[in-house]
Amino acid sequence: MRAARSVAAGTRAWLGGAGVVDDLGDGSAGLCPAVHQVGSAGAPQLRTEHSFPCLWPAPWSRADGTAPLRDTLVLSALTRHRALLDALLAEPTIAHVYVGDHPTYWMAPGVPHDSCLSDFLMRSEAVVGAL
Repeated sequence: MRAARSVAAGTRAWLGGAGVVDDLGDGSAGLCPAVHQVGSAGAPQLRTEHSFPCLWPAPWSRADGTAPLRDTLVLSALTRHRALLDALLAEPTIAHVYVGDHPTYWMAPGVPHDSCLSDFLMRSEAVVGAL
């Protein structure tokens, strides 16, 4: 988890500042969540994924545009600004857009989740040459 600490250097740690590994006392350990606040919408930490729950709160304004929001798994948009919502929906690297106050863990049958449904129903295959 040293890598997580080095990535978080220069951020404000709300959780996980002392580390994210919790000794369970029986020789095993658990990973705890981390929350590290960054100073700008362009902070490099926002492009970082970890194998444990990790959150990077960042300031953002419409002037920043949608570029800092790219490559987002779930984006909560607490706005009714139609042009912004259209831009978020048009961004192909944002997997899910939740408009309004909805928990980001919400899921219902029929709502694609990380391509699992499409991967289950369809398989991509290439054929080269004549059969």
